[in-house]
Amino acid sequence: MRIAHVIDYFQPGLGYQETFLAREQIKAGHEVMVITSDRHRKYFYRGNAASSVLGPRIKKHGCGVEHGIPTCRLPVAFEFSERAWIIGLEKKMLDFSPDAVHVHGLATFTSFRVARLAPRLKKQANTVLIVDDHMYPEVSRSRLSALYPLLRPGLSKIAGSADWLIAVSEATKAFMVENYGLDPESVGVIRLGVDTGVFRRDEARRNALRRELGIGDEDVVFIYTGKIVPEKRLDLLFDAGGRLKLEGRRPHILLVGYAMENYLGELFKRYPGVSANARHLNAVQNSELYSYLSAADAAVWPSGHSISFIEAMACSLPLIVSNSAKCAEETRFGNGFCYKEGDAPDLAEKMRILHDSAETRERMGLAARAAVEGYYSWDRINGSFMALYSRPGR
Repeated sequence: MRIAHVIDYFQPGLGYQETFLAREQIKAGHEVMVITSDRHRKYFYRGNAASSVLGPRIKKHGCGVEHGIPTCRLPVAFEFSERAWIIGLEKKMLDFSPDAVHVHGLATFTSFRVARLAPRLKKQANTVLIVDDHMYPEVSRSRLSALYPLLRPGLSKIAGSADWLIAVSEATKAFMVENYGLDPESVGVIRLGVDTGVFRRDEARRNALRRELGIGDEDVVFIYTGKIVPEKRLDLLFDAGGRLKLEGRRPHILLVGYAMENYLGELFKRYPGVSANARHLNAVQNSELYSYLSAADAAVWPSGHSISFIEAMACSLPLIVSNSAKCAEETRFGNGFCYKEGDAPDLAEKMRILHDSAETRERMGLAARAAVEGYYSWDRINGSFMALYSRPGR
């Protein structure tokens, strides 16, 4: 099968769904191409933090292989709110003549253009069109949210042209229904996943990294991975850690990811009590992240939703995540806690439980790994998408 993944910005070094699906499909013998812009998301370059992993934001346009995935990068006419108008998109897709097109992101110029092209693709190759979305309720507070009512006619046309509309979680489906005005019956759910071969608990790497970082065997490490920016509310993590320290505990905080330097510096200055036991490590390739997760004892995301939840689960870590991210989807297996977003004392209480009980950490960590193996492997998730690729939906 010829499969085109179409996305405005493609960063295979950081992972994400489009990368892992493409790899699974190539592994299964399908002909896969990612069609994207000649640049990475601006978001990753706030403070120039991601350049150590991603290199320059603007890439040379043309076709090649990136991280084992055939990729065509096309020039951009303009960008607006992390959305790109890709030059030559329609021609590249017609030339590839795919059996299935998987567009990542519904509310984009790209999805609208692919939807307009869909009749020609169907006539040419009986192409099946899938559009998925990764948005979450907290995104509704963004500056684009006011435009959603105005965008609904266009989004409705995209939905009408797609064979399948897919949300990556029940929370995303709720967002799509509420903000895009879509019929809930028209939206399916296929969750994000993890490479269970790459992401696993590695005791040798754990011990080596802890020695390197000066962390003792009995110390309890709470890890956060991802973008270190204000909207992730890492001030709450530092606040909660400080509360535990005032009680006589010594929680360690490990931040791994690209950071806005001003924001990171503000965190360390504002919470000097906990900063002595806090570390920041620059972003690493997704394939190396398991080492840092293995070095931790629990994972915390004070705000927002992330594929990193599942990566941490695969490394046998209990989770503490925000209730506003509909975290019950990833903690329903007895593998972690939801805390009330914005409530530092509640976050501290959940951290206290895990800090004080090695038995609880072990029990929740085992439940996390079992859940990943049963529900979140990319092989299983790709099988769900392949079933859709092979048949028109509407």
